[in-house]
Amino acid sequence: MSGTIECTFEGNFFGVLWYNSTDFAIKEPTVTLFGTQKGGTGFHSGEFNVHFNGSLVINNVTLFHEHSFYVSKFTSQDEDPISISVEVIVTVKSPTSFPVINFCHERNICLTSIPPQSTINCTVSNSRPPVTLIWLIRTSLGDKLVATENYKKQNGQLYSTYIITSDAFLYSSGISLLVCKTNNTFGVIEKDESSILVQNINYDLTVSPLITKYLIFNSTMELLCNKTEISFLVWKKSSAFGHYYHDILYAIFVKEFATNVYLHSYVMGNDGSLIVSRVGLEHEGFYSCLHGDGTSDGMTNYRVHVYVSPSPLHPIVDGCNRRQHCVLEIKEEGNLTCSVSGIRPEIQLEWKADDSSETIKFIDHNLTVIENGESFDVTLISRYRVSTDDLPGRVTITCKTAGPGSELFNGETSVTLLLSAKKRRQLLNQMKRKYENLYQGVRPVPFLRDKLVSVNTLFVDTDMVYFSSDGRDTGNILHSYQDLLDGTKIKSRRLILEGEPGYGKSTLILQLAYDWCNKVKESPMCMVDVFVLLRLRQLSGVQSIFKAIQQFILPKDSSLDEEDIRLILCGSSSVMIVLDGFDEYPDKDVDTESDFKAIIMRNMFQTCKVILTTRTNCLPKEFAPQTERIMLSGFNKRARRQYIRKTVVEKDDIDDEQLETQLERNPVLSDLCQVPLFFVMYTHIFYDKKEINFNSVTNFFEYIITCCHSHMENKMGDLNTAQYDFFATKHEELDKLALEGLAGADHNLSWRKDDLYERLGATFFDKYIRVGILVEEDISMSDLLRKSTKIKFYHKLFCEWYAAHELSREIRRVEKAGIDVERVETQSKNVRELLDKFDPFDVQYLLRFTCGLSSNAGRTIIQYLNERAYSDRILILCILECGDENETVIKVVKRLCMDGIVISNGNTALLKRSKIHLLEMASINKVRKN
Repeated sequence: MSGTIECTFEGNFFGVLWYNSTDFAIKEPTVTLFGTQKGGTGFHSGEFNVHFNGSLVINNVTLFHEHSFYVSKFTSQDEDPISISVEVIVTVKSPTSFPVINFCHERNICLTSIPPQSTINCTVSNSRPPVTLIWLIRTSLGDKLVATENYKKQNGQLYSTYIITSDAFLYSSGISLLVCKTNNTFGVIEKDESSILVQNINYDLTVSPLITKYLIFNSTMELLCNKTEISFLVWKKSSAFGHYYHDILYAIFVKEFATNVYLHSYVMGNDGSLIVSRVGLEHEGFYSCLHGDGTSDGMTNYRVHVYVSPSPLHPIVDGCNRRQHCVLEIKEEGNLTCSVSGIRPEIQLEWKADDSSETIKFIDHNLTVIENGESFDVTLISRYRVSTDDLPGRVTITCKTAGPGSELFNGETSVTLLLSAKKRRQLLNQMKRKYENLYQGVRPVPFLRDKLVSVNTLFVDTDMVYFSSDGRDTGNILHSYQDLLDGTKIKSRRLILEGEPGYGKSTLILQLAYDWCNKVKESPMCMVDVFVLLRLRQLSGVQSIFKAIQQFILPKDSSLDEEDIRLILCGSSSVMIVLDGFDEYPDKDVDTESDFKAIIMRNMFQTCKVILTTRTNCLPKEFAPQTERIMLSGFNKRARRQYIRKTVVEKDDIDDEQLETQLERNPVLSDLCQVPLFFVMYTHIFYDKKEINFNSVTNFFEYIITCCHSHMENKMGDLNTAQYDFFATKHEELDKLALEGLAGADHNLSWRKDDLYERLGATFFDKYIRVGILVEEDISMSDLLRKSTKIKFYHKLFCEWYAAHELSREIRRVEKAGIDVERVETQSKNVRELLDKFDPFDVQYLLRFTCGLSSNAGRTIIQYLNERAYSDRILILCILECGDENETVIKVVKRLCMDGIVISNGNTALLKRSKIHLLEMASINKVRKN
């Protein structure tokens, strides 16, 4: 290869002469340069060349060129030249680019482990001229020279240099950084130093205490090497503390940073910490970080455990439902089994009792551990014995992890053991006696107060329409109440049972209670362990379902407390809860959280069957999305016939066709008798007085009220009943009370007994209680410490009947205002504000009764409904009820005819008749349709 003797000649020069010898006086110049003219024997032979700046170029350098050259520079032709001698040394680069340390093979930085006094050699081979090597120990304070032995060897025209030391641990006993350095004067090697990080193979790695680390599977591992600044370090790992370590990585921070990682899953942090981003089971073991600064060293040791959380996170006790508090009913002696699955490290299990009476003793334990891949399945089967000397109702025990590694897992499972079935039997028996009082005390009609029957003797199935949770009609019809529960047609565990007042929602629920109490084999209720029936109207201010059960189902002298009830319910495999009458629930619009709202939302008793009954279109603001809706469709011909055969007509004298014939002749009755309550009332009237007939719902209900009073008068016999007769028609204060309840913001239709007693008067109150129009009921007080007796109407329809009397009076007060314009406007405004408080769909009978009681009041109602553009169906029924063809009614009829009156097969007989009646009125009054 070529080489250049670089020369710098200041200023301009006339010529340059190069001589391939210092004996220039007797030799010709080898190369000449004058201006741009080159010459000389060496130039012409091709051995040499010259740059225009005067530098000599040797086109192919050989060892023959290693001698002195002479150069003369002429500034001008007339001046003497300036001459200098140039010594040329021919260099040969070593075939390696760095000094080679025997333990490092082809790397200039490496790590090794050797015993003390071991020799380490460093070599630069086949170079020219030979280099000088030294061994240094690198420290944080600088490099320190180490005693060495130097050797040089000539191989032809090339040289090899060797240097040896055995003082690697001169300043530190555990780890040292040695540097082999060359003077590299002539650039015969690219890197002038190589380093070797030396570990003392006999260094005791256990001198430093062991730090234990527990890491969850797939988490990040970060082990700190040393808190203070260090110059170099080595991370090592072993499966046994102090033995058979293998290197993970090393790092050098002093002078020039260098690092090398041997295992790909590890990385080093900026502070020298050892990091694994997703720790696995293969990362378990012992880790050591050997670190130093050249004059001292240190050691940090870790033991790393990788643990795997079990699934589920807590122990499982056989017989428990993980989703709710566990209650187990046990015998005096038996086995309890607890287990965890998929856990690491291998742990133990143990039972702990929470009482100090030693009620339960464990007499034998069998712990089984099964290795399942990289985790373990642990099962503890324990034999227990219960002490019967002092047997409490229950005791709580806990299954928890134990032994080494158990502190990693906080999961434990507490189990309440019912050490006797006594309390469970007590609860069920007390519930059944309460329900028996309910289903055995059914009064079909209020005027038959002395006739109490079992629900099973009068209940008949009615068709039910099946809606999805979003209110869509699925097109499915259920023909039996058992379809609600058998799981074949309805899969959801949350049901809303809807129906208008009088459609038999509560009667159906009582039939369920009958089936459960009597374990009717044909009924799905026989599969229910615990049946809870709560009437929501009683639960004002009650937030706990367990408190409600204790207060309204169990007897006053029951020894069971709320905790007993909770444990039994939570420990039962099949629980059914019925919340009856959401439309009458005093707290339905209260934002306070309660168990009942949590149950409706399926945030409590999630696996239990829950039925919520309510009036049509009076649904909770929120309910579980899995909830299905069922709507009672009333009595059809099949249901009516079944009721007659079951409750009224003797088997040997069946004559149920008479009533059906009567209904077919009278559309008003036919429509009314679709409502089960009305049908039951009419049935008992019909078979007592077959000739009676009605042309409006008002006539019908007026007769019902008359029957209630006359029946009581007959029972009073020879007692003085004159005052009772008076109160049958004079009931203004009761009318006001009913209207206030319906128009109130909270629609409260029950009143405290003492308040009502004072407001109505003792005689009036007693009469209406005896008649059965008013009934007593226990309701929760807001302080939850006691119950209060409240009074409500036998049925909401009775409340609407009496409220209609007061509403008609309010309307008549407008008429009585006469010509006093201001007074008329005030009274009219009051009436409209009052009507605005009602939802016509909710109080359609109030409006219809009002129209039937007073045609003038009916005119106001009809005008109001027409202006508000409410349902034409209610408007048409009110017109039929009014029976008056006044100017207001004719205007409404004209508007209905202009919009078009459609008579379809889907209309009830009464609605068809009402529409025909409208057309007749339009014809008589010559109403024309454009």
